[in-house]
Amino acid sequence: MATKDEVVNLLKGHYSMTVTEEKPVQGGVQLVCKQGPKVTVYNTGKVVPGGTNGHLIADLKQRLEGGALAASSRNVFVLSLIHI
Repeated sequence: MATKDEVVNLLKGHYSMTVTEEKPVQGGVQLVCKQGPKVTVYNTGKVVPGGTNGHLIADLKQRLEGGALAASSRNVFVLSLIHI
């Protein structure tokens, strides 16, 4: 389940895609990327990737669902302070 804004942020941030158009479709919106992929985001939260060059975003649904790919893509910075 995802919102349009979450999908746009992932497309732009992780995949370096340029969203050129947002087409209204029945029950949602279709995001059209300059690089070819299209992603339909429904009001229910369902996400359907497609379009040409779909292989560029093949793991999109897994990342949105918080699967292992999403967890492994997070950078963690740990700072430890020791007072002597």
